[in-house]
Amino acid sequence: MGAVMDAVMPKTRHDTPDTHSHVVRPAQMEWKKTRFSGCEVKGLLLDKSTGLVTALMKFAPWRHAAGP
Repeated sequence: MGAVMDAVMPKTRHDTPDTHSHVVRPAQMEWKKTRFSGCEVKGLLLDKSTGLVTALMKFAPWRHAAGP
């Protein structure tokens, strides 16, 4: 069985109205290319002090090269 990974934020970091919620408008944001072919990202939230990242990922359609 694989490892379970949970993001746990200290309650004191996001317990005030100005830090509890974040309004983002992804429809108005541009997709950014990543170092991986066919993969793009929209970064919605990045907290460098905790490492918390929230992002939308978009992957190009992939076709498996089947044998004969």
